[in-house]
Amino acid sequence: MSLSKKSQNNNIDKNSDVQNDITEKNITGAPDESMTDLIESTHDLVDAVVKIGGSTLGDHDTTINDLIYLQNQGKKIVVIHGGGKTVSEWMKKQGIRPKFLEGLRVTDIKSLEIVVAVLTGLVNKQLVSEINSKGGKAIGLSGVDGRMISASVVNPDLGYVGKVESINPQPILGVLESGYIPVISRLFIS
Repeated sequence: MSLSKKSQNNNIDKNSDVQNDITEKNITGAPDESMTDLIESTHDLVDAVVKIGGSTLGDHDTTINDLIYLQNQGKKIVVIHGGGKTVSEWMKKQGIRPKFLEGLRVTDIKSLEIVVAVLTGLVNKQLVSEINSKGGKAIGLSGVDGRMISASVVNPDLGYVGKVESINPQPILGVLESGYIPVISRLFIS
């Protein structure tokens, strides 16, 4: 887990599992450093942005309990999650061998549906369910929802991996104002 407070915008976990991306034709993902844009666009209204990687949570991990504690203290928390390890496992189950270039996942059209299903369905909903079942209040989103995060492809060799171009913070702020933790999968529209 990486905790980024509004005064420490550069503390995003840049060594997390591989970057994820997906598309319905124009949905793409971006490396963690691009998520700094999200933090900067909401820095006066968000107390902390927590990045949860696929390998972060475990049997003895307290991240979910910590998030609920902070929420109960009135803190406005945004969670951004990956899930590269789980994506790779599901790709292998489907007979697709994950490919990487310079440490980044190559997301071609074949792997696209798996990435979307795993990040927005499986991983996102597991995190939201766990927060809610332990007494917190969370809503799952992706960067595609409400055209929250727009990105552009920067290296065609990586497929649908992109760089954040703009942030629409309104969906995030709406969820926060309703008293919920937005749990966001790193999927973007280009």
